[in-house]
Amino acid sequence: MGGSRSPNSARVRQHKLTIDEPIAWGGTDRGANPVELVLAGL
Repeated sequence: MGGSRSPNSARVRQHKLTIDEPIAWGGTDRGANPVELVLAGL
């Protein structure tokens, strides 16, 4: 999909979430990946 290799962040009220992929998947592993965040919310 040609996405960014740097982590993304999202703000929810006063909280900041870092969203990233593992190094093996081309990310920098600075935060949970999107699927992990969805599962954590369940």
